[in-house]
Amino acid sequence: MGDSAGGNLATMLGLALANRDILSRLDTIDPATLPTVRSISSLYGVMDRLTFREDGFPSARLFLQSYAGVDALTTRRPALAVTPMDLGDFTNLPPTFVVGASKDQLARSSKVWAEHLRTRFSQVGYQVYEGASHGFFSFGTGSAALSEDLRHFLEST
Repeated sequence: MGDSAGGNLATMLGLALANRDILSRLDTIDPATLPTVRSISSLYGVMDRLTFREDGFPSARLFLQSYAGVDALTTRRPALAVTPMDLGDFTNLPPTFVVGASKDQLARSSKVWAEHLRTRFSQVGYQVYEGASHGFFSFGTGSAALSEDLRHFLEST
């Protein structure tokens, strides 16, 4: 589980651990030495690179270009996967809970990712917290409701 950039990292790691073909593209580590992922939670994470840039998140363009080059600004799948949407097809998805905040510039990124997953997998939860802004789990409105939803999700996996 992670929020914001941590949501991206938690999802990327969870997908790599659940899909050894993704992991083998990234590292030569022996998969037998790694843990099994039981679930993935992204709280308003950077899940889709194109909407991240299009929706005006501060410094998105600079971040993407610095991290993955100019192709990351325009192409659907750059050579270096920056977000989960860049990974292409994968076959295994642990139970996943995607969180969006209605007043967040990453709201569409979370929605795009959740809708993409729901076309292929059944264990995908998606919840938008109305009136909430980026970082709300730590800083404000909706954090009690999200805590309860996360507890329920984790207990069910």
